[in-house]
Amino acid sequence: MAKVALLIGVTNYQPGLNTLPSAERDVQALAKVLQRPEVGGFDQVKSLLNPSSQQMQEEIEALFRDRHRDDLVFLFFSGHGIKDDSSKLYFATSLTQKTPRGELVKSSAVPASFVHEIMSNSKSKRQVVMLDCCFSGAFAEGMTAKDDGRVDVQRQLGGEGRAVLTSSTSTQYSFEQQGTDLSVYTHYIIEGIETGSADQDNDGVIAVDELHEYAKRRVQEAFPAMKPEIYTSKEGYQINLAQALISDPKLRYRREVSRFAERGEISDIARVGLDTKYQMLGLVPEEAAEIEHDVLKPSRTYRVNLRQYEQKLLEAALRKYPISPETRSDLDYLKQALGLRNEDVEPFEAHIAARHREVRMESAPPLLQPNRPLLNEIDPLQSGLMQPVAPLAPLERSPQSPQHSSTVSTAPRQPNRLLQGLLAAGAILAIGSVGFYGYQRSQQNQQGQTALQQALALANQEKWGEAIAKLQQIPITSSATSQSQQYLESWSQQLLKYAEARYQSGSLEEALGYAQVIPQVSPLYNDAQKAIAQWQTAWNHDRQLLNEIDRVLSSKWDVATARSLLEQIQNPGLRQPVETRIAAISQQSADVKRQNAELAQQQEAKARQRAEADAARQREQFQQQQNIVSLLSKQPSLNLSQNYQHAWLSSRGVTEADLSGKSGYELNIMRNSIYARHGRIFTETEFRSVFSQEPWYRPTYTRDEFKQLLESNLKSQLISDLEIQNATYIQNYQTQMNRW
Repeated sequence: MAKVALLIGVTNYQPGLNTLPSAERDVQALAKVLQRPEVGGFDQVKSLLNPSSQQMQEEIEALFRDRHRDDLVFLFFSGHGIKDDSSKLYFATSLTQKTPRGELVKSSAVPASFVHEIMSNSKSKRQVVMLDCCFSGAFAEGMTAKDDGRVDVQRQLGGEGRAVLTSSTSTQYSFEQQGTDLSVYTHYIIEGIETGSADQDNDGVIAVDELHEYAKRRVQEAFPAMKPEIYTSKEGYQINLAQALISDPKLRYRREVSRFAERGEISDIARVGLDTKYQMLGLVPEEAAEIEHDVLKPSRTYRVNLRQYEQKLLEAALRKYPISPETRSDLDYLKQALGLRNEDVEPFEAHIAARHREVRMESAPPLLQPNRPLLNEIDPLQSGLMQPVAPLAPLERSPQSPQHSSTVSTAPRQPNRLLQGLLAAGAILAIGSVGFYGYQRSQQNQQGQTALQQALALANQEKWGEAIAKLQQIPITSSATSQSQQYLESWSQQLLKYAEARYQSGSLEEALGYAQVIPQVSPLYNDAQKAIAQWQTAWNHDRQLLNEIDRVLSSKWDVATARSLLEQIQNPGLRQPVETRIAAISQQSADVKRQNAELAQQQEAKARQRAEADAARQREQFQQQQNIVSLLSKQPSLNLSQNYQHAWLSSRGVTEADLSGKSGYELNIMRNSIYARHGRIFTETEFRSVFSQEPWYRPTYTRDEFKQLLESNLKSQLISDLEIQNATYIQNYQTQMNRW
């Protein structure tokens, strides 16, 4: 049973199709996991990057050709999928083209029907196909859509003993997240295999259906609108793809943290339990924090996306309500880009509608209703109309997020400037007195100072995202505004320092986490964006060099070339592990050379021993040959003219007629007379008494000497082939007739 895989990634495309930077990285990352003996255990993993349609078809055909029934054959594709007018699926290659009208040039792509035919003709009944592909181009900042439209994957690629896993098949999009190395779907496929988390029943084996369920759940925690699918026969569900190290402490801790994945945060009570757990498992705090970050990241991504949508929705509602069709279309576009479903945003939509109805029903001036907040004092950030978009602090263990409120607070709250602008005229007419504004200003100052103190407390805990969000809640007219701006600039400088330090240590993700917290209102916002662009460019350059170093070290152990490439890497954090690896390979290479030298010495010693043994054998054979020659020299001269009763046995072959009627004794004498003629000495009395009376008998060779002569290559000098044939014929006749 063999396990073979073909991983296809297409990053570069012709005009009309967007590039997909993550596709190539998807292939490289997945290949490493599948090749690990303790995890993937694949015998052969081949990567195919940016192929033509002919190259892709040839490699796919080679993958499924000459397979046995129990072979596991795995095909992975990351790139653009395109469908024609009849909803037939095609896989785009680096040379795939479209006509000026946007129609697919079919000869430049690989039809799914071709792949189906190849798989159906294969003898393997353990086939796994994984498609991380869709149809359209970029559609939102920060995300790149890889496809859209509906394709009947089951009909086009399904079959017996086959499982087809897809990142999406309908108008729900497959994403590649900008700022990360891998596409969302493939990222969680690899995570499930590499960490062992996809082993849902904890039996040490990751089946295809377990891997699908894990990746689907993780994807939808971040982007609920995405709908990864699996299409399989009953046999397909039983395909085991990888192994899980169920005793690994990191996997065991990851399972504990997964209890809180849907919340996206860890409570103070749970924190105590988890701290105890990771210590019992022998993990260090840094390892535990990294696992928590990975497990909780999808839920946190979802919350950030939801808050971003809610903020834009509120801003649109404050500008005009009911929302215009054009704005509604833009909001739907944003919702789709953020991977949100209707049910995710409906509660907030309903809340805004309810607040709008409540505001319209206000008929009395605010001052005449002392038990209700003034309309222009209602702050959407604190009343529940709006949640602040605060990027998550990348190193916080359990950041707390503001919760939605379904009621309006009766305490004085920060005013919202947009809502003030809409209601200012009505408020002035209703109040008719400047005294209200003095009261309002006092309330704003008090709220500003409170928000400032809360921001400082959060900053002391290094919860930078929440601290900056709190600063942004301070009203412009508050006396705390000047201080808040100073703190914002100071914190922005600190965040940039943190970000630079994390980048230099080799963590682009953490560096971006710090830098992206800096808001647009900060004077250092442009500096942060410039730094982010520079980091990403340098990071991509360094990653390409790392991939090349990995290739030359893995395939050739070319330490000299690796060191030369290493000098071009700018990031110290990325250099250090490569330096360690090169040192290890250099040591390993030296060890191999030493072992080879020792092996060569051993082989040389064995060769000498063999040569000596051969020489001894040749000497022995020579001596035996000399002995034979010496024995032959003693051969008696025979006088056939003497009375030799069976002399004819040396001149013609024996027939059954010659032997018929003779007793066993007579046959024994006849057969052994052939040997006696050539001087064999007999120890048997009956033979010795008969042959010793014959005048031609010259006893010369013992039984062993005679046998040695018969087995030598000089036997023809002693006895003829005809005589040997006759002796054998007589012996066989005696056996057949049982005459001895």
